Amino acid sequence: MPRPMRVVTVETPPAAVEADAIAFALAEEEAQLPAVAATLGDEVAATLRRLVDEHEIRGKRNEVTILHAGSGIAATRVIAAGLGKAAPIDPDALRTAAASVARRLDGVGRRRLAWVLDAG
Repeated sequence: MPRPMRVVTVETPPAAVEADAIAFALAEEEAQLPAVAATLGDEVAATLRRLVDEHEIRGKRNEVTILHAGSGIAATRVIAAGLGKAAPIDPDALRTAAASVARRLDGVGRRRLAWVLDAG
């Protein structure tokens, strides 16, 4: 039987969100991280930038990269979720990314997930 999902919307600095994991999405053609990644603390942002530069995070559809968060962030994990092709990003790409992240988190016993959205 599926577990119920509780959705809460908050306006909080991403590094202060208390959750098992904090996730953000990026598209395949993006050569850089979304601006929101820089708000996750210097250590996490530097690691994410390095993984993008080394093509270990590519933004491909269904790609999920989980990092253990360092100091300066309340969540215990940071997740980069691939959306696939950048144009156009549609609701199906977002649902697919969210489902991929949920499956990975469930597999490691984590339940509280926060999504960080770019304001732009």
